[in-house]
Amino acid sequence: MSYEGFYRDGKTSRDYPGRLTFEENILAISYRDEEGVEALVFWSKEEVSLAEGSRPERMILLCQEGQRGSFVFSVDKRDFGKILAFFGKKEGRWRLFLFSLLGIGMFLFWFWGLPFLIDRSVDFFLQEKPVSIQKFPKVFDGDPSFSMTVNEKASEKLQRFVSRYLSPDFPSVFVVKASFENAFAMVWGGIVISEKMLLALRTPEELAALLYHEEGHLKYHHPLKMFLRRNIGIFLLMLVTGANDVSQMVVRTGEEMMVLQYNRDFEILADEYALKRLMEKGFSPEAMEKLLLFLSERNQEGFWLFSTHPSFEKRIALLREKRKRMKMERGEVSLKGIEKDFLSLKQEL
Repeated sequence: MSYEGFYRDGKTSRDYPGRLTFEENILAISYRDEEGVEALVFWSKEEVSLAEGSRPERMILLCQEGQRGSFVFSVDKRDFGKILAFFGKKEGRWRLFLFSLLGIGMFLFWFWGLPFLIDRSVDFFLQEKPVSIQKFPKVFDGDPSFSMTVNEKASEKLQRFVSRYLSPDFPSVFVVKASFENAFAMVWGGIVISEKMLLALRTPEELAALLYHEEGHLKYHHPLKMFLRRNIGIFLLMLVTGANDVSQMVVRTGEEMMVLQYNRDFEILADEYALKRLMEKGFSPEAMEKLLLFLSERNQEGFWLFSTHPSFEKRIALLREKRKRMKMERGEVSLKGIEKDFLSLKQEL
């Protein structure tokens, strides 16, 4: 091991640029004196004491407490332990303790602190006022694997359907032609449902349960919270890990773990919201459970909806438990004609 640094001979206050080389039991220092002549100084390991500098990476070697000189140099973090081992020392336990506390603190902040701060900020400023848009944005056009084209006629018909049977103030709903079979709430408001998803649904109650579920995401601002959590979290990870191949892997892993954990909580809340809304509007309280059972069967066939969500079995069990505890009277909103309108809607696809 060798390091660049500054040698002080102990007689004057002048620093000479030099090089320190660690050998078996000897430390060799090469430098140029005041006359420019190259000089060599040898210290035995027993003569030298080790001190830390003003910064964590800076170290100072003192030969017989500085009487025969000193050498100041900077150490790479990877070599810090090697130098301590050379002098028969070990890193202090307090360092390990502090690093452990720092690691635990970062972990807790990443998985609990950051989501808590973001969620509370969004809830405080937006409260439970879902944002809705009137026109479908074209942000997905650049990605051919996720491109969507709005079916304007089907979207208008579905909007009339939800206004009549679900709520006059229901968020904007867009039926899209796409390669996927899915439905999701958007960050900027509105709900997207693919033609394939709409065609796969068997009953109007399944459609109502799915749309109420997505409305729950908008009501609680889950898409916006997910967007902020993901991007702020990635930014912080990039600051900590730096921009290299290893850091990119860490960022991707942390991001995936974060999204997986966050979606689980949000889906259960949206399920419970859908159950409440279904009962208020006079639909069967088992409609959401039937939808999940149906989606679980589709999922076994490669259906990718809710891939990061909690298991269907867990969600169904939670819904049944919630339904038993609810004392809400079932609504008496007229659903006459809903079956006919549902079939008419599917004919537009």
